[in-house]
Amino acid sequence: MADVTIDAGLYAGTEQMAARGGVFWTSPLIGYVIYVDASIDLKYRKTTDGGANWSEVNLLTGNVLAFDSWADWQTPGDAGTVIHIACIDADTDDVLYFYIDTSDDSTSSDKIEDCQGTGAFDTGVLRGRHGISITKAKGGNLAVSFYYMDSGAALFYGFYTSPDADTWTSKTNPREINTDHLLLFPGNEADNQDVWAVYWDVSINVVSLKTFDDSGNSWSERSFEGADASTTYLQMDGAIRHSDGHLVFAVWTNYNNALADLAVWDINGAASITQKTNVITDTAEYALVSVFINQANDDIYVAYAGGTDFTTLVKVFYQKSDDGGGSWGGQTAMQADAEDDEKWISCGAMKKAWGGMFLPVWYNDDLYDLFCNTDNGISIAAEGVLHEKSLSDTVTISDSIMKTASLNKADSVSVSDSIVKSMTLVKDDTVTISDSFARIVSYVRALADTVVIADTLSKTIGLVKADTMAIADTFSRTVSYVRSLADNVGITDSISKTVSIIKADAVVITDAMTALLQVIHAIHLSDIVTITDRLVGELRVKTYLKQRIARMQIKGIGIARMSINKMGIARMPLFRWIIRRWTA
Repeated sequence: MADVTIDAGLYAGTEQMAARGGVFWTSPLIGYVIYVDASIDLKYRKTTDGGANWSEVNLLTGNVLAFDSWADWQTPGDAGTVIHIACIDADTDDVLYFYIDTSDDSTSSDKIEDCQGTGAFDTGVLRGRHGISITKAKGGNLAVSFYYMDSGAALFYGFYTSPDADTWTSKTNPREINTDHLLLFPGNEADNQDVWAVYWDVSINVVSLKTFDDSGNSWSERSFEGADASTTYLQMDGAIRHSDGHLVFAVWTNYNNALADLAVWDINGAASITQKTNVITDTAEYALVSVFINQANDDIYVAYAGGTDFTTLVKVFYQKSDDGGGSWGGQTAMQADAEDDEKWISCGAMKKAWGGMFLPVWYNDDLYDLFCNTDNGISIAAEGVLHEKSLSDTVTISDSIMKTASLNKADSVSVSDSIVKSMTLVKDDTVTISDSFARIVSYVRALADTVVIADTLSKTIGLVKADTMAIADTFSRTVSYVRSLADNVGITDSISKTVSIIKADAVVITDAMTALLQVIHAIHLSDIVTITDRLVGELRVKTYLKQRIARMQIKGIGIARMSINKMGIARMPLFRWIIRRWTA
């Protein structure tokens, strides 16, 4: 999808006047962005559909020379709903404060300081002449630092704090010269009214952390990075991580040359400044930077511009780290349209409890437009909320339904479920429901229940001539019983088989013999089954013996007895009976 135009008429020098402008999110769909339009009026635009559409509200009709903004929810632990804006206005010749209360979109303003010197500001929109920054301390004080040039080219510096956005008290100024860059952040110090200022001293090309001691009205400083600054572009930005109060800060070490690194630092006061892995190393034609933190999981997003030729042909990209800046996931395009003259980026902030979006906005200095891209933006759900959808989105619902039933084994189950789902949807949403059923069947058995097991044992033995009978029984059990679902049945059968063969003789059979053993028995759990098999054979021995004796030409009973004895079968009861019958 092409980039979305937020406003088609920004001031043609936005990169010289703008510090931080949002988007400040109060949900994944609702956000506010602050900017100055072509008439040099201070405005904000609001989206209620995740950045697809924006409505304009005018805050100040004037001649704005510089502005910065900070939302209550950028400060850890703050429960407020206000966006605070500080600006320098050449129409009123005042340093002004504005707020937007996002709970009802009411606005108000206050004067911080009248223009000193000639009483009128120089109207040139240049970073070397005017600059301002605002933040809110963890203890609730607002803090504003600024510098400006009057119509007589004299420079003035100011630093104010206020507990209520109404009474402003001048404090010790942290600035040194007008070309230096400064951004204010809430400190993570023992005194919760202390404030941090990341200060870029352009005269010596050093970036440092300045800490304001509110109780002592004094500043201390520790430098941590050497950097070659641009006096036109704000080449640094940071965001407070709510989970620990640390400042994640990104800064370009050089401006648009082959040695330029986009360095990242983890800052927790002057005693704890740790360099992390560079987002970009030794790369020309890249510049600008804005930092965003997903407060739900501490992922860090760093947006920047780069491409063919900075100031004429670049696009907006970003990289993400999910390990606190130890590594980066690779360059991803945020801008869908072709390279152009992009000169300012702002990412804004979200709150864990509300959700929001990573949706950088950028200023195009050829078209004087402010853009974003909703397709490439990343929606972040509020804590405990799966997701919010906008108009015309397709919603896929995957339900897991647990059903408890008490069933018997042979029951036929017919399930006809009517599902009622309560869900808040936006107009024209298409809802697709894909239900997944999981059935849990439970059954309770009483201790005294009787379990009947009907076993049928069947054994068939086949013997052929001259087989030696060795009995190794294999039982095939067909078990048919009625049990309740989920019952555990333990069956311990002990089956013994006794075979009676007279005097342990080996049986040699020289004729065909057929034996059938069939055992049918009904047993219960733990029964011991004893099976005694009896073999019944039908042998046509008489005919066989007569034929045998005839061939041997044996005559007389004596000789017959000798032959039978010789064959070794005279002692067997069957042949004894045959001999008695034959000799009778």
